[in-house]
Amino acid sequence: MRARKRCPYCRCLYLPDARCAKRQWACNKTGCQQQRRRETQRRYRNKHPEEAAAGRIRRALAAAKAGVPVAAPTGPPAALGRFPWEEVRDEISPQVLVIAKFFVRLVMGVAKDEIRAQVANIHGQNGGLVGEAEQDQTAARAASA
Repeated sequence: MRARKRCPYCRCLYLPDARCAKRQWACNKTGCQQQRRRETQRRYRNKHPEEAAAGRIRRALAAAKAGVPVAAPTGPPAALGRFPWEEVRDEISPQVLVIAKFFVRLVMGVAKDEIRAQVANIHGQNGGLVGEAEQDQTAARAASA
């Protein structure tokens, strides 16, 4: 005879299905099964964060191949480290990849140069405002006493 188990969501005792009794850990109620699926999907998404970006790229590439007009991107990806570069690399020719790599390096170089110029400009404008740390009046009185 199978032993009864306690559902982690509704806390009710249930009799597991004979076919999967060792693996079943939630009862058959709809609400409990929905919670179990949500938790399983959340764990999978946490383990594989690149899957969502790869899926979006695959759908956009399929739409572009089908001739559907693709919306312009709203901005750069939130995390470039998780961007599925393998998907992009597999879909474009080596010549386009070399050209894209050149333009990315060019744009990144221009952006870094602009940031350096602005930092130097800010330091030049604010150089006289921030001087060496002076002693406050309390410290001066304590030193003289």
